[in-house]
Amino acid sequence: MSASNGVWQRIFIATVAAEIVLFAREPMKFEFVEVPEKIHSNGGKITLKTAMKISDTATELMLEIQIAMISILQERTLTIDQRLIVLCFFVDKLEEIYSRGMNTDEQRKLIAAYESKKFLAEQVPLMIQSVSFDAKKFIGLMIKVLNSSMRVLRTGDGQKFLVAFEKILEIKPDKNNIVSFIEIATNYKRLSGARRKFLADYSTFLENYLVNELFLSLYPWKNHYRPSRSLSVLLISYKVFELLMFTATQAGFSGKDDLLKLVDWYTEEIDHGDGFKEKIFEYLEERKDFFELMETLLER
Repeated sequence: MSASNGVWQRIFIATVAAEIVLFAREPMKFEFVEVPEKIHSNGGKITLKTAMKISDTATELMLEIQIAMISILQERTLTIDQRLIVLCFFVDKLEEIYSRGMNTDEQRKLIAAYESKKFLAEQVPLMIQSVSFDAKKFIGLMIKVLNSSMRVLRTGDGQKFLVAFEKILEIKPDKNNIVSFIEIATNYKRLSGARRKFLADYSTFLENYLVNELFLSLYPWKNHYRPSRSLSVLLISYKVFELLMFTATQAGFSGKDDLLKLVDWYTEEIDHGDGFKEKIFEYLEERKDFFELMETLLER
C-alpha cells in the first residue's frame, strides 16, 4: 500500500467512526480497559493521568466526575439546554469543593446527589427556572466569536456554512459594515418554532457531539483551567456549533455527509483556528460571572 492510500484509509476510518458516534440513537457508553504497551505506545496515549500528571486515585475520581457529567448530558427527560444548565450548577458546586481542598468524600457525595432521581425531580426544576435567557446577548456573543475568525473560517467547506448562517439569520451589514444585534436577535426569536423542531430532530446528534467533546477534551479540566472556566469554553464553542448546525440544516445542508463535514470543519477550527479560542478567552476575561454566561447562552 502506498503512503497516499494509507492516508486515505485513515481518513475513511475516522469518518466512519464519527458517523457511528454522532448518529447513534442510544446513549453513548464507555468501557475502560488497559491497553498493552505493544499495541499503543505510552507516548501516544492521551489520558487524564498523563495529561494532568496526577495519581491513580485522583484519576479514578476525575473519571467518576466525567461520567457523572456525561450522565447529566444524557438525561433525555430534559432539553439539551436544560441539561447544560444542570451541568453548570454541578461544576459550580465542584469548584466550591475544590476551593476547600478537593475533599474526596464531598466530591463523591456531589456525584451521588446529582445521580439521584429525587434530586432530578425536586432540585433540577428550580435550577432551570432560575435562568433568564437574553437573546440579544446570545447573538452578540455568537457574532463576536465568529467575526474573530471569519478570514480563516471562510475556507473550504466552511464557506457554505457561514453563508447559510448569514442567510438564515438575515445578517446584513449597513453601509458602515455594522450589523445590528437587535435585528439579528429579532430574526433569531422569529425562528423559535424552527429551532424547537431542529433541537427535537437532532437532539441525539447534539448530545453525542457534547459527550464526545467533554470526554475526549478532558473537560472540566481542559488546559488546566479551573472547572467553571473550562466548562465556559465548552459552552461557548458548543453553542456556536449548535447555531451553525441549525442554520445549515435550515439552508438544506441536512444530510449525513453535510453534517459530518460541518463537524470536521468546525472541530478543526476550534483546535487550530486563528483567533477563535482567543476571542472566547477575551470574552471570559471581560465577564467573570459564570452564571451570567449561562444566562447568555442557555434557554430554559
